[in-house]
Amino acid sequence: MKKKFALLQKSTLLFLLTFLPVAHAQQLASPTGDVLLRITGNITTTNNGDSAEFDLAMLEAMTQTEFTTSTPWTDNPTLFTGVEVTRLLKAVGAGSTQIRAKALDKYWFDADTKNFANVPAIVAYKKDGNYMRIRDQGPLWIMLPFDDYPEALTETNKNICVWQLLEIVIL
Repeated sequence: MKKKFALLQKSTLLFLLTFLPVAHAQQLASPTGDVLLRITGNITTTNNGDSAEFDLAMLEAMTQTEFTTSTPWTDNPTLFTGVEVTRLLKAVGAGSTQIRAKALDKYWFDADTKNFANVPAIVAYKKDGNYMRIRDQGPLWIMLPFDDYPEALTETNKNICVWQLLEIVIL
């Protein structure tokens, strides 16, 4: 009888571990430097309570994307270096493609990242090889490669190019 009961317990435990969803959030590494970006909202992977925080080292450790593009805000074509928005959303287990990008000056803009799914939109931390300072639209700036994808130069996509980016909320 004990043997059957023990087998039943093991079977039940195996079933529960296999088929029940995990109820807790996964953990990211914690930032060791100044937090540059906070991602909150509908996410499953965190490192500070209900949010995912990134310092510069964490962003640089992710696969980098670079492109040179003209923008409505720069005088000449500019080289931007950063992490693709879709890569960041995947890293935090985003449960939606709807985002709200928030800036230092309280500006925010809601967008559906499906609108630029085929365009490598990035959270840039370098402009022309230099880290961006607050007075240079930094330290983070959402940017799209408008020269490579001229159809992406829409009012909506220009508005999502939030500079002095502090937070992305997954709606």
